[in-house]
Amino acid sequence: MADIIQEDQYSDVSLEDIQANILQSHGRGYAWHLFLRLNGNQRQIRHWISWLAQRITSAENHNAAATEWQNAKKIGKQKEIDEQILLCFFLSAKGYEQFTFSDESIPGDRSFQLGMKRGEVNSRLKDPPSGKWADDYRNQIDAMVLIAHNSEKELEKEKNAIEDNLKGHKAGKILFVEKGVKLVSKLDNKTPIEHFGYVDGISQPVFLTEEREPITGNLSTVLEKESEGRYGSYLVFRKLEQDVPAFNKKIKALASVLGVSPEEAGARVVGRFPNGTHLSHFDSPQPKEKWPEEKEVNFKDDPNGRRCPLHAHIRKMHHRGAVKGKPIFRIARRGITYEGRPGEKPGLLFMSYQKSISCQFEVLQGQWANGLDFPNKNTGIDPLIGQMIVGEQQQQWPGRESDKVAFSFQDVVALKGGEYFYAPSISYLKNLKFERPTISARGVEGGGRTSRRPRSYVQRMNLKGNLKLY
Repeated sequence: MADIIQEDQYSDVSLEDIQANILQSHGRGYAWHLFLRLNGNQRQIRHWISWLAQRITSAENHNAAATEWQNAKKIGKQKEIDEQILLCFFLSAKGYEQFTFSDESIPGDRSFQLGMKRGEVNSRLKDPPSGKWADDYRNQIDAMVLIAHNSEKELEKEKNAIEDNLKGHKAGKILFVEKGVKLVSKLDNKTPIEHFGYVDGISQPVFLTEEREPITGNLSTVLEKESEGRYGSYLVFRKLEQDVPAFNKKIKALASVLGVSPEEAGARVVGRFPNGTHLSHFDSPQPKEKWPEEKEVNFKDDPNGRRCPLHAHIRKMHHRGAVKGKPIFRIARRGITYEGRPGEKPGLLFMSYQKSISCQFEVLQGQWANGLDFPNKNTGIDPLIGQMIVGEQQQQWPGRESDKVAFSFQDVVALKGGEYFYAPSISYLKNLKFERPTISARGVEGGGRTSRRPRSYVQRMNLKGNLKLY
């Protein structure tokens, strides 16, 4: 049902004009997320954004820096490289409304235009009502700046510079900051993990060749065409709190019910052992060199979920074509862990890039993770991120000798807030101060939105509530 994408549609992509972190992860040890309210007049906001655009890291600059670091690593001189701060900028639909009157200037994804707080989106995802989110996220968020580096001192300097310039332009203010820090395995002090102890970032879409050239056929996963030669990407941000003690307690209880070790019980929840070994291929953790190539990992030899449960997190989110007739939707995950403020539990600052929020992220979360009957009847929801409005989370766990046993995995991951954003092309942001906003009937008292971008077939069907993919 997805739009047909021709590879030559992306032949004019320029890595110099695409923001970094979309096509490959920034890889820094610290990432600060500055959430903004833009409350100046249109001219002030546009001039400030144009100033910030000069500091944005492009995919090309990121590639060059990554190549330099890799070359220096080979000769043991990577510490001599002067690392630059990575900076990216995103706008919410409300943010666009602060400096333009025309709907044609606002990216056309329906869910993006509504925002994550809106009831229609909230109910579709079965998220907690926004009134129950953390206080910071209940406010209107117009924009977000991502800054990343391996030194928090450098990030503090950059944050202060951005804050001073916001005030100088009278364009807005920083509402709050979420500070991410890369959690790594104690085994090698470099492999990223999340707070439950599982290797993170495995099985990501690949957009660049080893020579760091775009893989044109894959770009339709993340890039939305703005105009000729200009591309951006939609960004989903969600703060997911992880209750580690509750998770470990439930894993032990599940192990007892199934008659397996806690390690194997955890693998049945996630679909992988903590070190990343895929449960569909091995009964115990194995060294990475024994793992099959990514393209060879699938569930075709385990159609009924006897080895890897059908509801296991990675199987829900990436069924790898093992489910007949079900399309595969991918997103580019770029999240980072956080330690939590005083009184908070730790968790994950989830971030994903996609061409369409409505037809990618919301399908994965709203229909697949939350779907009781995906991929098969009575599968149950995803035990980690699946959500239900009422009732307990029930999955059918295949026992080693028994057929199935019921076990509830409730609230080990909780949404604390979030928003939908768009990462515009760099050239669009740089030229804002030179472009006059287009005024439509929305600027007239009593007027409504009259201008709409043509929607794709999938977007039209989703708008009507007719899009069902399982």
